[in-house]
Amino acid sequence: MSSETEQELRLVELLCSRLCHDLVSPIGAIHNGLELLAENEPEMEKEILGLLIKSSVEASCRLRFFRVAFGQASGSTEMLPLEEGKGLLDGFLKEGRVALDWQAAEAAPSGPVAKGAVKLLLNMALIASEALPRGGAVSVVPVCHVDKNIFEVTARGEDAALKDEIVSALHFDLLPEKLTPRIAPACFLALLVRKYGFSLAVLPNSGSVTLRVTNTRKG
Repeated sequence: MSSETEQELRLVELLCSRLCHDLVSPIGAIHNGLELLAENEPEMEKEILGLLIKSSVEASCRLRFFRVAFGQASGSTEMLPLEEGKGLLDGFLKEGRVALDWQAAEAAPSGPVAKGAVKLLLNMALIASEALPRGGAVSVVPVCHVDKNIFEVTARGEDAALKDEIVSALHFDLLPEKLTPRIAPACFLALLVRKYGFSLAVLPNSGSVTLRVTNTRKG
């Protein structure tokens, strides 16, 4: 087996590990809630049902997000509305400490865009959200014209910063043995950017960090 194939398989394995890690909490809460219901304590039933509903919604939102961000969403269409990406991202973030600030740019198309553009957006926002250890907001400005920035995603909050190893992964500068489930999405985003012929810039600032994907294709 070639070294390149081994690295590709390792990335797939780590993305799967990351997905499972993010689903363990809500699914575990559902399991715990069902166990409590089985103990037949009527006075807790309403509270437990609320927990089950909250956890099931959270698990569903995460699955829908990862299905498009990491996977190949079903359906023959290669186009998706930007609003669908916004909905997936909002559902993914809403139970945490990071708020979504979706800024509709004047140049952004009102109709569907290439599915790959939405995939890029979701992965950029995922990386940006992890630059906010104390919470904050992820601002998204989608612009999908060939002569403009494809997406600009900014994480704003106290101590906003991307870890050095994530920045290295975004620039294909991370040693393979340093790759972990937490870093794997950054490697995946870097591969997406390369696949579509774009460039990615990481722009740190005081209290914020911006990811900017730009179309570098000619003509």
